[in-house]
Amino acid sequence: MPLPPFHTDPRTQKLPPELATHPVGFDATGWHYAQGEKTFGPVDLKELQVVLSRISDPRNLLVWKAGFKDWERAGNVPELAQFIDKPPPLPQTSQPRKKLIPVR
Repeated sequence: MPLPPFHTDPRTQKLPPELATHPVGFDATGWHYAQGEKTFGPVDLKELQVVLSRISDPRNLLVWKAGFKDWERAGNVPELAQFIDKPPPLPQTSQPRKKLIPVR
């Protein structure tokens, strides 16, 4: 089910809480993406975040929105970095992990 479009309140210029990390005037709607020979969109930023979280190589997903000259790889779009960049897996150790005792 699509999410409602993103809008700022013109009286206060405040962003909805779920997008409060974006600057005033940031447009979270109107994203398009391509998988294979098919294009999808427009979708909002929340929907695009779900797409990025479900594919094996989100950096190479082609995305476009108004203002882009051409399709861009998601990894090259700064506002999508927060959805792509994740910490690396923990290093494997040869020692067995110690069982943690809960603190009460």
